Amino acid sequence: MRWVHLAEEHADFDKAQFVGEVLRSHNRLKSEPGRTYAYSNVGYLLLGEVIEKVSGQAYTEYVEQHLIRPLRLRDGETLAFAITRPHDHARGYLERWGLLNLALGFFIDRDRHIDARSGRWVQLRNLYVNGAAYGGLIGNARGFARYMQALLGRDDYLSPAIRALLLTPAHGPRAMELSRSEGWFFGNLKKDDTSARRFLRDSA
Repeated sequence: MRWVHLAEEHADFDKAQFVGEVLRSHNRLKSEPGRTYAYSNVGYLLLGEVIEKVSGQAYTEYVEQHLIRPLRLRDGETLAFAITRPHDHARGYLERWGLLNLALGFFIDRDRHIDARSGRWVQLRNLYVNGAAYGGLIGNARGFARYMQALLGRDDYLSPAIRALLLTPAHGPRAMELSRSEGWFFGNLKKDDTSARRFLRDSA
């Protein structure tokens, strides 16, 4: 929650300063490479920096050019890195007397980030994450459904080699198969994985 900024601050947000501060405060390995496995926002932040260095483009521009435009989104399908309709944008809510709300003050400035209180609920203002590479894509359900369909192979959106990397379970330390690939977590919903597949098929 500390790695966010208000929507009205986005135009002036200094990403380079943020990345520098993060790397200075996370400058030691937690384990030897290949020894353990864990999800890491810092890892995705670094990956975004690598993409920028190699491509010569901002990460958001690269993703928009190579991953979003080829989707040929239809009317009513949105994917982007900008909050284009602030009044319609989904925002976080917390129960006013809940444990998470009580703990919120330890992570963010409540006076700056809380927009309104409505009865038993507390509403956050529109926010951006500080690094788009670890979770900055914004869209609606139809836009994300189109993206998921393309990743799962409904057209020639990705090459077979790239799609295999995204969908093949990875291996961790000591050849242990992980419950995720380069792009997906694997598992069943209530011991049944057919409902998600049916949704993707029927929403095409």
